[in-house]
Amino acid sequence: MNAKASLYAVIGGVVGAVLTMAVCSVMPIGAQNGDATFGEITCTGLKVVDFEGTTKVLIHNMKEYGGQVSVFGKAGSVWLVTEKRGGRVAAFGKAGKVLLYTDEHGGSVSVYGKGSNESRAVMGVNEYGNGMVSTWDKNGYRLK
Repeated sequence: MNAKASLYAVIGGVVGAVLTMAVCSVMPIGAQNGDATFGEITCTGLKVVDFEGTTKVLIHNMKEYGGQVSVFGKAGSVWLVTEKRGGRVAAFGKAGKVLLYTDEHGGSVSVYGKGSNESRAVMGVNEYGNGMVSTWDKNGYRLK
């Protein structure tokens, strides 16, 4: 399996996990309001809140680019986003964040440390199938 196919496999797995989390939080077993069965629901957005009114899941339309699914929890959040030239999966936690990104030039996985706006580790593939891996220390110096 080449690097681009591997990246797509990772993105597919993350998409499945995000959608599973969204469905599980939307459809609790034995919900207090009763069970319901739907054939199809059509809307431009969906917001799911917990019993205190805190947003837990957002599914919404983003004009011509597609949509976004966001799942929120106490420890962090996960976003699945379609963009003009590709897509992004992002996981945010207290200790950092991870971004999976793809567009017409290839794709990358970037890992950020706690409180950092600059990645500390990146693995990517360009449109020619060439890959790279880079790491940096907390001061921004490239590690070899």
